[in-house]
Amino acid sequence: LVSTLDDYLTFAKMLLSKGCLDGKQIMGEKTVEFMTFGRLPKAIENDLYTWRDLEGFRYGNLIRTVQEPGLCMYNAPKGAYGWDGWLGCYFLNIPSENACILLFMQRTGAGTNLYTRRLVNSIMGVI
Repeated sequence: LVSTLDDYLTFAKMLLSKGCLDGKQIMGEKTVEFMTFGRLPKAIENDLYTWRDLEGFRYGNLIRTVQEPGLCMYNAPKGAYGWDGWLGCYFLNIPSENACILLFMQRTGAGTNLYTRRLVNSIMGVI
């Protein structure tokens, strides 16, 4: 995937608005719900937890969703969701706060590194 920060933000905001963008329904609400709800079988998810700092999340349909906030590396509420591209494109939507966080950096593992955790935790501390 190749994109710009502005386009990625537009996509993330469309997901946050349950598929609606600029007053137009781009994606069905049920499709957004399907994408943002963790559905992978536990056996597969358990393999993911061999990666550092991924506990507390559920996975499925290209999105990582906070299911157990107390186990997560972020200060994010249950239902927050997002994804990080391996090479540095990261987003987190927080529906309960109507907030979207985007962080782009040229660094592998952007969503699980110390800088991302500090940024998200700092932002969540003021929301």
